[in-house]
Amino acid sequence: MGVFVQSANDLKALRKHFRRFLMVQAPSGETLYFRFYDPRVLPIFLGSCDPAELQSVFGPVRLFAFTDEERKLMTASLRRCAPAGAQMQSPGFAEPWAAVSRAKIWSIREEQIKAFVAPVMASFVRRTLEHMRRQMPGVWQKMTQREAEAAVREGVEQARRYGFEREPEIVRFLEIRTLLGPGFGESPQHRLALEMLHDEYVICHWPASRGLILSIAETGS
Repeated sequence: MGVFVQSANDLKALRKHFRRFLMVQAPSGETLYFRFYDPRVLPIFLGSCDPAELQSVFGPVRLFAFTDEERKLMTASLRRCAPAGAQMQSPGFAEPWAAVSRAKIWSIREEQIKAFVAPVMASFVRRTLEHMRRQMPGVWQKMTQREAEAAVREGVEQARRYGFEREPEIVRFLEIRTLLGPGFGESPQHRLALEMLHDEYVICHWPASRGLILSIAETGS
């Protein structure tokens, strides 16, 4: 489920406003895709904005509506998001958001990036753990919540050391790691299996590919 907005402006104006946030500039100067429209991202982003940034992000929007991970309806308005005492213009005013929206690219501050790390990781660990308990209950259901979360975090760190960054790749890596043990990837005979986990075709044809990868990891060929 995405994010709904309430606004007095038409769709053309809203589209023009939101297009600016699709690409952002990191403190390093790198240009990044920004999924501000993700209901897991938007509330964290709004909570990290200062008053001027909030004014620009809301622009013509009176209200954002989205659901949290428990499917509870959440809303965010400029008045509720702004710090106490901040002087904010009502949504729909031509300034300051219209002028700011003409800027080439939105810049994300280092503090905002840090604000995403903990909740995004916690959300990923929760989703991954639910998946592992469904797919491999014999192993994961026996662990306590704390043990299981620690195992997921350890597996994620290990997956990243082998170059896995996307969520589907990391989850598949964890499945193989569960079956072969925490030492998966350390042996030279695991190299081909690791390379296959980077293959988009393998990820798209899971779990049919899992047996082949297990066989390769165990034999090295």
